[in-house]
Amino acid sequence: MGEVETSVSGLITAKSTAGLQIVSQGKVTGTIAVKVAKLSGVESLEDKIAELQVSAPPTEPEPSAPSLPVAFVPPPKASPTFIDYVKGGLEMQLCVAIDFTGSNGDPRKPGTLHYLSPDGSSMNDYERAISSIGGLLADFDSDKKFPVWGKKYDYYC
Repeated sequence: MGEVETSVSGLITAKSTAGLQIVSQGKVTGTIAVKVAKLSGVESLEDKIAELQVSAPPTEPEPSAPSLPVAFVPPPKASPTFIDYVKGGLEMQLCVAIDFTGSNGDPRKPGTLHYLSPDGSSMNDYERAISSIGGLLADFDSDKKFPVWGKKYDYYC
């Protein structure tokens, strides 16, 4: 296992690259493939500014000086924050893939990746990861259902 840290921009870019690297203790331990990542629901600040036109209040023009509109100076461009995306209707979907091959150890032995506690008192690494990430992303998923694939041998079940 490991961790990945990225931005919304990095997530969108990852779909056209080799994906996001999973890092554990400074070493790359895997990759997350991003199949679909799209942005919707957040209006462009540039589009909003282009729609605005501010003019000077009507006054009596001086005979020697023509009346000119006051130019609107846009504020410095700020990158949207995660909250901006959430307010814009951000939806995330989690898809889970589990490796059931023998290299992960016997599920009957404590300490292996697939160990199932007989009394349900503890979770294995997969259960902890899915529970942690799923618990966070469920609030951003309209149906709160996560497709799960399992790999056994050289094919997916």
